[in-house]
Amino acid sequence: MIPHNSPLRDALHYPRFGTDSCTVVFLTSGYFTVAECARGLERLGHKVFMLPLGDDFIKRLLNLLVTVRPDFLLTVNHLGFDEDGALTALLTDLGIPFASWYVDSPTYVLKHHRKNVSDLCTLFCWERWYLNQIEAMGFVRPVHLPLATDPEIFRPMARSGRATIGGALTFVGYSLEQPTKEKSDKFLPERYAAIREKAVPRQLESRLEPMSAILGDIEGIAPEELLDLESALVWDTTLVYRLGVVKALLPLGLIVYGDDGWRNLLGKGASLRPQVNYYRELPRVFNGTDVNINATNLQMKSAVNQRVFDVAACGAFLLTDRMADMDCFFEPGLESVCYDSTDEAVALAAYYLRNPKEREKIARAARKRVLAEHTYEKRMSILVSHMRERHH
Repeated sequence: MIPHNSPLRDALHYPRFGTDSCTVVFLTSGYFTVAECARGLERLGHKVFMLPLGDDFIKRLLNLLVTVRPDFLLTVNHLGFDEDGALTALLTDLGIPFASWYVDSPTYVLKHHRKNVSDLCTLFCWERWYLNQIEAMGFVRPVHLPLATDPEIFRPMARSGRATIGGALTFVGYSLEQPTKEKSDKFLPERYAAIREKAVPRQLESRLEPMSAILGDIEGIAPEELLDLESALVWDTTLVYRLGVVKALLPLGLIVYGDDGWRNLLGKGASLRPQVNYYRELPRVFNGTDVNINATNLQMKSAVNQRVFDVAACGAFLLTDRMADMDCFFEPGLESVCYDSTDEAVALAAYYLRNPKEREKIARAARKRVLAEHTYEKRMSILVSHMRERHH
């Protein structure tokens, strides 16, 4: 607690959200969305001060708060906040509003972060399915904020010369073989195998059913171990799901960009390429591909992933699995094409490989929609509006 007569309290006692332009302190950790969010804020006319995590963090934070007098503090996935709630307690005591945008599953983090509940904390989440769970943990009025794209990074490029990578049909993504193995190796092999045999098929049948509900009560596993088990099984299910889609599309000439786990899973004969850098090479892959394939991680229940917006921003064509939120963002058949089964993915991929004019028309329409509605600038405008409404 800061003493009531502290000069620090006096220095930080100022009106917030008093002008159209906000001042934001952004905790930066190198996570891929941070720079994009900061640029989105700056394009809106807000002032952003990046604060790296690391040594003397609290001292540097307090100095920055006094110097720039922010309207609020922002982070991604609660990065920079501790399980004991010390940073939350400090900001709350000083009256500094703060926000965290979850772009990954919040449940595995927040179950250990209940001490971070505060009236000054606003949580944003890319997946609406998690909002009720977040509220049940004590976080008041969480806000659905979908993912987005940065059109300065993902943009149309000429498909010629050395800049072109991709192919007629490509999939870019992790196999999840290694992280699944690392998580599952924490449990006895026989026990994990028995649980997996029940859980994975059931999760594949019902994406919306929580893994915790599928598992039910399991004796002899501590709460912190249960979280590892749940995450291992969600990754395991995603592995099985993606592998099924990839194998089905290989006869059409699918090229897979990803980790070495794909080589172990697919063996010889598959067209495999190394992982690509998100900022430098991935836009080139999307631009250089006729039909980009998407298979959404099972941690997402209704939301669409980053690829949906990034491919569209490139003016490229995407064939994606159907998610409940997809039709909220794109007009089906006119701006998006979705498959409901592996067999349908094969049929649609074959069709659009044969019909370039149709896929190009859809890709153009999708890019127009993304630029109008689904950029980081648009998302940050929503975030700032919520912060202003709640804390002004």
